[in-house]
Amino acid sequence: MHVGARCAEMFPFFQACQATQTHFLVRAAQNRRVQGNEDELMYSLTRTRAFPSQASRPFEVPARHGHQARSTQLQLAFGQMTLLPPRHEPRASKEPLTVWVIRVWEEQASAREEPLEWVRLPSVPTTTLEQAWERVDCYG
Repeated sequence: MHVGARCAEMFPFFQACQATQTHFLVRAAQNRRVQGNEDELMYSLTRTRAFPSQASRPFEVPARHGHQARSTQLQLAFGQMTLLPPRHEPRASKEPLTVWVIRVWEEQASAREEPLEWVRLPSVPTTTLEQAWERVDCYG
């Protein structure tokens, strides 16, 4: 499985992985067009942020420049989406690509902190809470 940061979120990369039967797990960077119901056009990050929380767990945020370590609670939601190919990407085929989307976020951050949010795009099927948390931990 290829694990990549935001710079790996490229449609041709997704298709190359699919063609070589290699899975990927990347951090979402773009609000991509996704297939909705019938002719409805939706966007990946917007749709993902509408998913209700399916689970939560405690998380320790490590100290970083200008911020102290802190404890928080992370929410988790996941589902499947079909990404539409970019309209202006000559290297991408015109075939849609089905992926899983996992969102982890912090609902209650202190006034001094920006709430945490990560959106991951795995190609490997993610159908259970255990699998979703495993994908989150794999990226971390």
